[in-house]
Amino acid sequence: MIDPFPKIKSLEREGNFNGVIQAVVENYGDLGPVRPELLARIVHYLDHFRAFISPKSIAAIGCLPPADLQYAGLTDIPDAGSGERPAQSIGRIAFPAVTSGGLVREIRVVEEEGANMLSARLQALDHAGAAVYRVLKNYLGRCCCWTPGRFSFHVLDPYGKDDPAVEGSSLLLPLAIALYSLVTRIPVPADLSATAALGRDGKVAPVANIREKLAILNRERFFIKRVLVSAKQEMPGNMSGCRVIRVHSLDDALSITFQRPPDAACFSGDLDIDAEIRSLSDQYNRYLIDTCIENADELIRFLELKKSRTEREKTVPALFTCYWKKGSCHCHKGEVRETNGSLKKAVSLYRKYPGLVRGDDYFDARVSYAVLLKDIFRYGEAENIHKQLIEEMEQSRSLDHIKGKNLSTLSQLYLAMHRFGEAEQYQRRAMKLIRREELCRNYGYLAQIHTRSGALRK
Repeated sequence: MIDPFPKIKSLEREGNFNGVIQAVVENYGDLGPVRPELLARIVHYLDHFRAFISPKSIAAIGCLPPADLQYAGLTDIPDAGSGERPAQSIGRIAFPAVTSGGLVREIRVVEEEGANMLSARLQALDHAGAAVYRVLKNYLGRCCCWTPGRFSFHVLDPYGKDDPAVEGSSLLLPLAIALYSLVTRIPVPADLSATAALGRDGKVAPVANIREKLAILNRERFFIKRVLVSAKQEMPGNMSGCRVIRVHSLDDALSITFQRPPDAACFSGDLDIDAEIRSLSDQYNRYLIDTCIENADELIRFLELKKSRTEREKTVPALFTCYWKKGSCHCHKGEVRETNGSLKKAVSLYRKYPGLVRGDDYFDARVSYAVLLKDIFRYGEAENIHKQLIEEMEQSRSLDHIKGKNLSTLSQLYLAMHRFGEAEQYQRRAMKLIRREELCRNYGYLAQIHTRSGALRK
């Protein structure tokens, strides 16, 4: 006979309180000396997690021996229909998951600047947020940029601890619903859950293990009566419990979840261009490439309308940054035509409005682009940019440090091309221009050149 205790302990670790209670009652005769411990756990559940305990579990407790119930202090078992139900909440939603077994977790989205999230979670948040802000932009009819750096989310077990093991595409639709709730300040109904994948374009897609997910919701969250799934989700037969609602898009899901539209007043106020430009750089640095492109496009459309003579001093530098970031992002994706189109517009702005875009910002951006070309093995194009910059910097009397940075990165390009003599030559020229406090890095580059070329004595 299989010992039921390990399974019961596993159910408890996963926060499946109803599963524990029902397994204890079903296997009570085989649990022997651990019965007092398990009865104490049931008392704990009723004291601290009453809202999660289902009528079926309450009825099951009543089937245990009266003497044991009295010993455990369970003489007054609550009525099956009693107990508070979770209230509607903002930025939170329960959803089912399958890891080693079925479980229910709560997604909680919060406003948290600069949160240090795991890469997989950051990508999930970015994906869901892009879809949410696409809906908001269409509703509001105005520039509306998605800023992942403002938010974070947690996947909480019933004990309130974050569960890093729960991930995957099925949390994207519930994550989008929770994010929309937080941004619009409209609570999520407590009787609703969701499990579906979601594209950046808002299209909803099916997920695996749907039978197990619906079963765990029915057992562990008896008060959830509606579950949103993809319209293309294949459903098993003979499923009872909560009502499954099929949706094609995030628009469909939000209209079912929330009974009123967002208040446009929550999104009023002028766009903070400086803040959006900083966010654009943050998205680029975090490698949120698609979001960076989409936000750059939004800002470009907005700024082009404001490029009047009176506002030119502020809008032109911002447009320059947008085009450079957008072009660099397309370069990361290997999209040559889009890259060249955006970068040509940035260069055109620099030359058309002399003095509005700082020369050193322009040079720094072009050096960074050349480094990016090197990293994707487009060596010839990178070399041409560096050589052009050497001439342009001399003509414009650029700062020595910027000149040195260009020469140093050209040296690293030649190192990648195994042109060791030129790599050493340009690195030594760079070291005469680089700030003294940063020279240690250049000595490191020089050591790499000597190592790769076999000149170990140097």
